[in-house]
Parts: sequence; C-alpha cells; structure tokens
Amino acid sequence: MLLFAYSKAFDKEASKVAITEENIQFQRVSNSEFDELFACVKQGLFIHVDDVFGWDDNFQRQRLLNEYHPSWFHWVHRENKKVGLACFKPYDNAYHIHLLIIFPQYQGLSLGKQVMALIHKRTMEEQRSHVTLSSFRSNTRAINFYQSLGYQVGDIILLAIANRIKYLFGREVLFGRMSGDIFGIVIPGRHGDRQLRYHFNHLVEHFKTPINIDGHAFIADFNVGAVSNEESEIAVGRAICRAYIGQY
Repeated sequence: MLLFAYSKAFDKEASKVAITEENIQFQRVSNSEFDELFACVKQGLFIHVDDVFGWDDNFQRQRLLNEYHPSWFHWVHRENKKVGLACFKPYDNAYHIHLLIIFPQYQGLSLGKQVMALIHKRTMEEQRSHVTLSSFRSNTRAINFYQSLGYQVGDIILLAIANRIKYLFGREVLFGRMSGDIFGIVIPGRHGDRQLRYHFNHLVEHFKTPINIDGHAFIADFNVGAVSNEESEIAVGRAICRAYIGQY
C-alpha cells in the first residue's frame, strides 16, 4: 500500500545545502525523452506497483502522460553525468516528491541525500513551508532513507480518512487517531440516541464515496461504536489528547 511522509524539519539541513548539493543539478526532462523516462520509472517502480495493483504498460504510460505535468520531471546530473530521476510538483505552499530514483550504478554515493538537499534548498528559496512525499509500504529502503532525513512516515489511506472526518465534523469536535486504524471522535454536549444515530448515518454516507489515491479508488470499510456517558467521553478525550494527532 502507499505511504505518506511529511516533514517540516527540512530546514535543519540548510547549513549543509551549499556543500551537499554542490555537484548535483536538475535538468528538466524533454518531451522527446518520454520513452527513456518511462523505462526509468518502470525500472524503479515495477516490483512495487505490480505487487499492489498489477503493472500494465499502457495504463502506466497514460498515467504519466495525463496525470503528471512534464515540468515535474527532472534528470539528476552529477559532473555532467545522468545519475537519476526526480519527480516533484509544487502545490499550495509546498513541494510534493512523487519519485526519486538513483540509477543502480550510482547508488551508495549519498546522491539521494544531495538530491533531497537541493529540493529543500529550492523549497526555502521559494519560501514554501514544507515538503511532502509518497512511497510504497514494500519499498523499505526508500522508507528508511526518508526517515533518516527526519521525515515522519504514515499510511496515506489513514490520512485521507482522517481528513474526511475533519471535513465532515469541522472544528466542533475533538478528534484524533488513537492507535492502529482506530479513530476517536468526541462530540461536545449531550447527545441522545437519535442524535448519535444521525451522526452515525452521516459518517457512513460520507464514506460511500471512494477515496481516490494515485489513480486508484478505495472504499473504507469500517465499524462505528458510540459511547454516551460522560465518564467514557472524558476517557476517550484524554486518550486523543495523548495521541500524536495528525500523524498517520
């Protein structure tokens, strides 16, 4: 399954940027290089995509053509040699990294860290607030790499569910992920069975719409339990306050 990783702490590397990215440059991938781009993406992602979704050449080609803007793709050059590929897009006040591939013959030279430092430098120069990225759960090497840079990694499906709940209830509720895939929601005030049933039905209806992630649709299958006594509400509220709210 896909993962979502997020970090605001990239500015800790600011003092190192001038050194670490000194020999790394980005060169935008031209339209005429699409076949080479596709071959590179397939080499880097085939095993992970095939394991989760199944790999289909035509479908993946169309995804690259229709869902990714050409300006997001950059060849990574070091001393005039092409050593990898990066795909990152600007959105809101951030950059999202879709892909970072260092060619096999150039791995083990800390080039990945240099590429990330260069992206962080660009982020700061453009006064963007943070960098986000996504990866596959099976890609443990990438996950370990991003975590070594201070990124906090979590499940993108759970994050999407959390964002839906926040959108549904707004700021009027106390909400957080308590553990695993268990979310706690405390609705202020007294609520009888009819009101709890209303909230329950509202939640169920809201999640009948699929969650779309990376070109695929997911339906959240879940159970809902309710407590209506004050003691239980306080206990749930305390548990939520102790949780790392927003970290998925």
